[in-house]
Amino acid sequence: MEIAEEDLEKMYDWINRMMKTDTWYPIKSEKAFDVIMHLFKEGVLLNCELDENETHIRKIDNNLISDN
Repeated sequence: MEIAEEDLEKMYDWINRMMKTDTWYPIKSEKAFDVIMHLFKEGVLLNCELDENETHIRKIDNNLISDN
């Protein structure tokens, strides 16, 4: 599936502007999942993680991540 640059930008902006830290958000469509996975592969979602079922995403506080 080809992903439009506009969709990537919209999702990236939404994640960084609208998502609250440590709150799980459902991934509501296959298209949204594909866009999120593409952003992960590009390495631009360093402050996010998926749940173990890959049905929810959350923004994490990088200051709380331990390097140990």
